[in-house]
Amino acid sequence: MKNNDLVIHLEVKKETVSRWVNNKQQPTLNTLNEIAKFLNVDIRELLHQSEWMKAK
Repeated sequence: MKNNDLVIHLEVKKETVSRWVNNKQQPTLNTLNEIAKFLNVDIRELLHQSEWMKAK
């Protein structure tokens, strides 16, 4: 999946998704719920720090 897929699905600006991806801004809980639905994951998976991030 590409950032642009979220831009289109959520109808937000590319810059907004970029800030989320780079952890400069967080989406609202409502938006986070929409992202989880789009990704077909439980919202809790988006709220917990991943193993990949722990390794950074």
